[in-house]
Amino acid sequence: MANLRDIKQQIDSTETIRMLTQALGDIATAKLKETRGSMQHTVDYFQQVSVLYRTVKSIAMRGRKPIAQKKKIQSTMVILLTSNSRLYGGLDNGVTKFFYDNTLKIDCDRIVVGTFGAEILRALTYPHPFENNNFKKDDPTFDELQALAAKVFSHERILVFYSKFRTLLNQEPFISDISTSYLEDTKTTSPFHYITEPEVEKILAFFDNQISFLLFQAIFLEVNLSRLAARMTSMNQAEINAGKELKKEQKTLLKLKKQLTNLRILETYSGRKIESI
Repeated sequence: MANLRDIKQQIDSTETIRMLTQALGDIATAKLKETRGSMQHTVDYFQQVSVLYRTVKSIAMRGRKPIAQKKKIQSTMVILLTSNSRLYGGLDNGVTKFFYDNTLKIDCDRIVVGTFGAEILRALTYPHPFENNNFKKDDPTFDELQALAAKVFSHERILVFYSKFRTLLNQEPFISDISTSYLEDTKTTSPFHYITEPEVEKILAFFDNQISFLLFQAIFLEVNLSRLAARMTSMNQAEINAGKELKKEQKTLLKLKKQLTNLRILETYSGRKIESI
């Protein structure tokens, strides 16, 4: 039977775990709010850039001159976003299997971001070759994101597979097309008079890359949002579990103290020393 010292040490350990999970949950909550703000800022900026892109495109169309834009590779690039650790195993498992099912029979180039996704695909004996691109941390730096963008933006169509943030308790696999082709058919009917400098072709090339990069950046922010939500949920559940365990241990301690008190009473009246607990 456990003695008082062991029970007290266990209670101290459980209380430490509970306080730690609470602190980690609070940190995740603060980061989640910060990331949501960054994501909203990126989305707002994207909408403004999209309006300018449509305007420049309309200017080019009114000029009735062929636009010599940089040719892109006539193929599709698919990108799977996962993490480098097993902290988000549930998210990574779901989106990787989703990627597996949806890219098994299509002709495309493939990039897998994160070691965990690559491990899962190899375990599933994924039949197609893919490039494994890993960042130093799960959240890429601006330079790392630009380097990855340079690899994929030369393709005509770009599909990104990732865990989409729905609610704090719901993140699901999703496909996003970050090609700018869906913007090209949009016409601006309002009259305007502009002088463009430099040439329209250079402006279009700039906005084309800028829009794709903003979409790319927004997706990575959303992935980070999903991970933070999953972490916060896990920490909250861990805190609840630690609290339940703490109550059990405190009950055990109280029961043991009562037993010790009763034994001492018996010892006093019987005149026989009972071994302490």
